[in-house]
Amino acid sequence: MNSFFPQDDSDLAFYQQFEKDFESDNDYLLIALQNENGNLIAKSFLEKCDLIKEGISQLSGVDTLISILDLELPVIGLFGISYSKVFDWENEDKLKQTSTKLSQFKGSLISSDGESLLF
Repeated sequence: MNSFFPQDDSDLAFYQQFEKDFESDNDYLLIALQNENGNLIAKSFLEKCDLIKEGISQLSGVDTLISILDLELPVIGLFGISYSKVFDWENEDKLKQTSTKLSQFKGSLISSDGESLLF
């Protein structure tokens, strides 16, 4: 970063002080969970993943946990915007509907092969 700014640049001084005070802003951990039975959208597996997610969220030092289990997509309707959960495993019908929404998340919140969830 130092080579992009002249050494007497006020922006460089600000950046260096910010980095010194707050350290790096890219500290994160990726966790993949895979169902040993192979089915990603099995209700029992999703319930276990949700328990793990809640446990991780409660750990000291965890600021944010991003998971497809919590992800909601905006739905524009007559009365404005509402949100619909991507993963809904409340019952089997909702779980089947969920499976049609997942392909767009492969390679990000779901592994490319569709066998693991990513936190």
